[in-house]
Amino acid sequence: MGDLRYKRASPCLICGKPDWCSRTDDAAISFCARVTAGADRLSRKEGWGVFYHDRDLLQNPFRQKREPRNFYRKQPEEISPAPIEIRDFIYASLLRLSPASNYLSLTEGRKGLLERGLKNFEDYGGLPCSASDRKDLAARLRILLNQTFPSFVRQNPLGLRHVPGFWINDNGEAHLWQDRDFPQPFLLIPYRQSGGKDSSMSDSIDGRDKG
Repeated sequence: MGDLRYKRASPCLICGKPDWCSRTDDAAISFCARVTAGADRLSRKEGWGVFYHDRDLLQNPFRQKREPRNFYRKQPEEISPAPIEIRDFIYASLLRLSPASNYLSLTEGRKGLLERGLKNFEDYGGLPCSASDRKDLAARLRILLNQTFPSFVRQNPLGLRHVPGFWINDNGEAHLWQDRDFPQPFLLIPYRQSGGKDSSMSDSIDGRDKG
């Protein structure tokens, strides 16, 4: 069974968005980058919501072999997302520490913010193309979380792992997004609730400068 990325012609069955998410080629399982509520489990590294449309896969261990390779291993206990106040704090801190204005390709490059008629750069962030730089950001955000919400961290030892988009490796080091380098930085777009809090974060693939 293959693993297919969603496209505009066939958006994610869970969040309805055309990017980031993926599914198995027979649409038996969806892997949603934005929604975790109601998921059957979370992916090991990225913390994506894993949704089984074919419910027999959850009951029949032999049929589970049809899942993509990354999901052969038994998954750890599901990790619930941090409260909205903590997610808002982490995502707002990420925008502050890594604003879109740090990356010329995201502001003035092809399909950048200026080309889209947007001048409020402060509302957007940039995800570094280097895995090392993203790891450094995760480490800084982990310290801020530990200092600002010590009681949450005491009760939840994985701390930053409870914020979608972050994960902890086997050595206990915090990471942000995937553990590989990309050719260009990503544009970070906050998804805010009616109260103004950042409940989740997405990158805009179209926002990368390819010129």
